[in-house]
Amino acid sequence: MIRKIDHVGIAVKSLEEAVKTYEALGFEVEEIEEVAEQKVKVAMLPAGESRIELLELLPRTVQLPNLSHREERGFTTLLLTLRTLRRL
Repeated sequence: MIRKIDHVGIAVKSLEEAVKTYEALGFEVEEIEEVAEQKVKVAMLPAGESRIELLELLPRTVQLPNLSHREERGFTTLLLTLRTLRRL
């Protein structure tokens, strides 16, 4: 059973522009950090009990596994918190 959505990851072309858009919608930035080993810059925005994770690919990086090599924007992650894990 799913208890909550922990966070949703969204790759954006410009983190600065995306943050402005989300702030205009009423979201507040919890933190912004560069994750060197993944070569991304990340902003975390609380959304109730969940968070929105905005990711900007840093220059000359490999693409994220679930994004096309020509596209650097889109949905990347949905992390769920489960009560139990049952065999389907």
